[in-house]
Amino acid sequence: GAAWIWAALTPPVFWLTRNAGFSAGHRRRGVLLHAVTGAGFVLLSVTLQSVLAGATRIDTSGVSPLLPRVENSLLAYAALVVMGRAAHYFTLLKTRQIHASELEARLAKTHLQLLRMQLQPHFLFNTLNTVAELVHSDPDTADQMITRLGRLLRLSLDHAGHQVVPLRQEIDFLRMYVEIEQVRFQDRLQIVWDVAPDTLDAAVPTLLWHPVLEN
Repeated sequence: GAAWIWAALTPPVFWLTRNAGFSAGHRRRGVLLHAVTGAGFVLLSVTLQSVLAGATRIDTSGVSPLLPRVENSLLAYAALVVMGRAAHYFTLLKTRQIHASELEARLAKTHLQLLRMQLQPHFLFNTLNTVAELVHSDPDTADQMITRLGRLLRLSLDHAGHQVVPLRQEIDFLRMYVEIEQVRFQDRLQIVWDVAPDTLDAAVPTLLWHPVLEN
């Protein structure tokens, strides 16, 4: 009978203590709310047990004394509190996991958008147009441009996950870009590289110099 009474009181206890946490800043309020709710739970539980015993005409000698019933009711209330807080934290964990998944999806989308900007679509289209023109007149040069463009795109994908890279790696990317441009512009484009050796290991933002060189 006591178990059925506790089961009936469980929903009100969960509802009354739904915001009774023990985090910093809310600990005093939580303790006070649990003290009031616990006292009400014990009082109502013990009273209903007595009413149930009288209604069912149970031999009073078989009914436990008042103190053990109070202790059992307190233990039941403590179990309900533990279950309620566990359910609350489990729900909170699931919510945070969903939020983290959404942030990861947004981050991946941002990376793709940055990659699309870094690839300079007009440069890519111009290169493909040049390749299309050379396919019939100079197949060897067209094949060479396709190979270099593939290397450039592959390196761009490698750069996408890094905020900074060594200057040496950035210059390698620029050299591949220049090689493609030199095929397009032939003798009209002349590049002189003058890079101090002691700067090659310096960290620079990924693809920072690509738009500078292109401009």
